[in-house]
Amino acid sequence: MRLTRRAWLSLSVGGPVALALRTRPATAQESGAADRIRRVILAYEQQGFHRTGTEVDQRSGDWLSEEVGRTGLTPSRSRFPLAEWT
Repeated sequence: MRLTRRAWLSLSVGGPVALALRTRPATAQESGAADRIRRVILAYEQQGFHRTGTEVDQRSGDWLSEEVGRTGLTPSRSRFPLAEWT
């Protein structure tokens, strides 16, 4: 199925625009979720320049595992080898 530009814009932009234009105020639950998302993104951003295999990447993975653990879920880490570029 071929997607027209209009259809693509409607699908990709229509939802967020409709959400932004809604007339009812956000519920306390929606507001709380938005605040949590904002805090997580800010915390991730403040960790530094994220590149695979770096110290920041390792600390970020540790932090994310702790965050997942706080929700009551059990985090799982996957390790893989990296080739060094010389």
